Amino acid sequence: MANNIFFLDDNQVVYPAGHNIVVYHMEERTQKTYPCIEGSEGITAMALSDNRRSLAVAEKSDKIPILTIYKVDDDKSGTEERKTDAKVLKRRRIMCSTDVKQHKAWISMSFCHHNDKFLATLSSEPDQTVYIWQVDKQRHVCSQVLGHSVNHAYGTQVKFSSLDPNVLLITGNQTYKYCVRKDENLAIQTKTMNKKEYSHISTNYTAHCWLEGGKILVGTDQGQILLCEANGEVKRGLNDAPGEGFYIEQMIKYKNAFICVGDKGQMTVYSQTGEPNNPF
Repeated sequence: MANNIFFLDDNQVVYPAGHNIVVYHMEERTQKTYPCIEGSEGITAMALSDNRRSLAVAEKSDKIPILTIYKVDDDKSGTEERKTDAKVLKRRRIMCSTDVKQHKAWISMSFCHHNDKFLATLSSEPDQTVYIWQVDKQRHVCSQVLGHSVNHAYGTQVKFSSLDPNVLLITGNQTYKYCVRKDENLAIQTKTMNKKEYSHISTNYTAHCWLEGGKILVGTDQGQILLCEANGEVKRGLNDAPGEGFYIEQMIKYKNAFICVGDKGQMTVYSQTGEPNNPF
């Protein structure tokens, strides 16, 4: 499972361990464990809001996928003399709908960068579908079927735009879906990814990230990186991409740079212009 560890602050991380969620304080070397929903079949995805106040945890079920929203709060259980900066999770809402009963699991999730009241979830097969949920109303407001899997096409990651709260991108194997929300409708806009000059680029889009200005970086299983405009159209390929043998598993925006992580533990840091900066 990608995206399975998050910093709640400078000293504390949250991550799954078995059928539990763990909050670990690195400085104090203490941890708090929160059991997941009894009867579920395991954690399949997690997401943390930009303000670090809401944590979404998805669990697989033989009936419908379970989606729990936790509030991240300060631990106020100690005395004034023993006050710490520890964080605690408070279960706030369980999101469910009979409309999603054909799915078994959420495989990727993303909070809206502009408002953590909205959360996007990407379902497993069959009939992969992306949903947008309004967390405070405990309901999904719109959805869009990505289409039947053809030639092993399969979405693996969904993320909200950093610029427009009504735009989503889903990437995966032979999957590049640029979605725009209008009211309670979510529509897929056709974008050209297979131009002749990009015919050498793998169509297994294994990761993507949004830059501050709304542009998109898309990585592949062959270590290639495409830079796309905010409207989803391809602008160019990065000449200094890691290349063959570097399966891009994760791309993370960090200040004025982005971090490219490979499946074998490789990591490269790039400036926002796309030039490598001190590769690890």
